[in-house]
Amino acid sequence: MYRRSVLLEMPFRRVSFAEDLIWARDALARGHALVYDYSARVYHYHDQSFRFRFRRIFTILYHRYRYFGHSSPPEFVAPELARCVYRVARRKYCPSRRAHWLAYNLRLIFADWLSGWYFWLVLRMRDPEALERIHARLCGQPPHPVRASR
Repeated sequence: MYRRSVLLEMPFRRVSFAEDLIWARDALARGHALVYDYSARVYHYHDQSFRFRFRRIFTILYHRYRYFGHSSPPEFVAPELARCVYRVARRKYCPSRRAHWLAYNLRLIFADWLSGWYFWLVLRMRDPEALERIHARLCGQPPHPVRASR
């Protein structure tokens, strides 16, 4: 949620991706505070294919690097795999759906990990033009989920 007066003072920039992150950076630079409320829960879901997730994570990493100069090597994947198995085991899915959700989430974790390593390796080439070319070829416009028809 955003304070209306602050949004009127400094509206979102017109960028192709990460407008909320750029806005938050600008708000902090102007002396505003960001608040994280642990009690506020948001359940956000996109039905994502492996290809979509790979491209989306690459785009997120690209924009994080481009606007914030942040890059870090991908994390070790085993803890995330273990968390995934644990979460699926705890949920009250019917048995036939449990295997579906486990496979779906493992696919997304693998897409994240692979995309992270690909981005990291391209970045290590120390050729900014190569990063731009690969991002443009791989992602073009940032991938956005398709809205379900009503």
